[in-house]
Amino acid sequence: MLKLLSWILTVYLLTGLTAFAQLSNPNAVANSAEPIVIDYEAARLSRVATAVRVTGEITLDGMLHEPDWKLVAPATGFVQYRPNTGEPAQEQTEARFLYDEDNLYVGIICFDSDAAHMVVNGLKEDYQWNETDTVGVTIDSLHDRRSGFYFQANPAGARRDQQISNDSQASQDWDGVWDVKVTRNNEGWIAEFMITFKTLRF
Repeated sequence: MLKLLSWILTVYLLTGLTAFAQLSNPNAVANSAEPIVIDYEAARLSRVATAVRVTGEITLDGMLHEPDWKLVAPATGFVQYRPNTGEPAQEQTEARFLYDEDNLYVGIICFDSDAAHMVVNGLKEDYQWNETDTVGVTIDSLHDRRSGFYFQANPAGARRDQQISNDSQASQDWDGVWDVKVTRNNEGWIAEFMITFKTLRF
């Protein structure tokens, strides 16, 4: 099994941004005037996702029907980053991780209580992320907390990627070797990522 200690899963919806984090004050009232403070260091150490090695073949189709996906415990319990930092996410999200010799596979189920009205305003590569529902995975492969690779998709299957350096500077010109397939249903949508290890620096 592979422990993924240095990753951030971000789910962008027009209602806000959810991020994998842990509250430093879990008893805080959601509507309190006091801002909720997130202890990101505690979250980094305690929120660990386990990736399982693939035993069969993974078909990238946005379905997550292969038996291997059922062997993985989903990452859940996301909280908002914007607009209400630290509050529970308004919609449920599940993320699962698999890997083989060459690739990391990420399956994300984005539940949507109003699935008939998903917002999709971009179909081109490197679309404007803040104008559409979208889901993304950031991988800090150097484990330096300053750099990383970001892979993103929206419910229409449009792709977006970038390389992050110096903690904030993003290169939109970077194009990694990866793919994603998306399906939609009455409960929301599913994004299935295949990220080639060769596209990451370790």
